[in-house]
Amino acid sequence: ACLEPQPIQYLDYSAWQRAWVARGGLARQLDYWKQRLGAEHPVLALPTDRPRPARQSAAGAEQRFALDAALTRRLLEIGQSRGATPFMLLASALMALLRRYTGQSRIRLGIPSAGRHRVEVERLIGFFVNTQVLSAEVDVQQSYLELLDQIKRNTLDAQANQDLPFDQLVCRVGIVDPLG
Repeated sequence: ACLEPQPIQYLDYSAWQRAWVARGGLARQLDYWKQRLGAEHPVLALPTDRPRPARQSAAGAEQRFALDAALTRRLLEIGQSRGATPFMLLASALMALLRRYTGQSRIRLGIPSAGRHRVEVERLIGFFVNTQVLSAEVDVQQSYLELLDQIKRNTLDAQANQDLPFDQLVCRVGIVDPLG
C-alpha cells in the first residue's frame, strides 16, 4: 500500500517557517528563552564513579527495570489528578533525582520535541524534531507535587515556544556545549 500524495509538502512547511520568522516569531521565542534560561548556564555536575577516560567514546550501558502494575496505576492517578502527563511525572522524578545527585537546584534537560504541532504536517514525511530545554528550580523543601506542578507549567510553556531551532537557541543565548 503506497502512501497517497499529500496536499502539503515539506517545502510548504519551510515557507511557513520563513514567514513565521519574518513576522517576528523567532524574536518573540528568543526573548522567551532568554528570560526563561537567564544569563548563567552551568554544566550539570554529575558525580562519576571513576575518572573519565582521556579519549571519550560513545560506549555506554543500559539498565532495565519495571514498575509493578499497582505502582504504575497510582502514579498515573497522581498525574491525572494534577493534569500532568506520564512524561511530566517522569521528568519531575528525574529532576528530583538529578538535584539529589548533583546538589544543584537549577536543573535543565534537553527534550526532543516532535515538532508536528500543525495538523497539516501530521502525516507529512520529513524531519521536524527539535530540542527543547526543560528547566526547573528544584528546592529540597518542596514536595514532589509542587515540583510536578512546576514541571507541568514549564513543559507547557516550552511547548508553546518550541519553534525556535535549538542551534539558534544555543548560539543566541550563549549556551556552551561542554563536549564541543
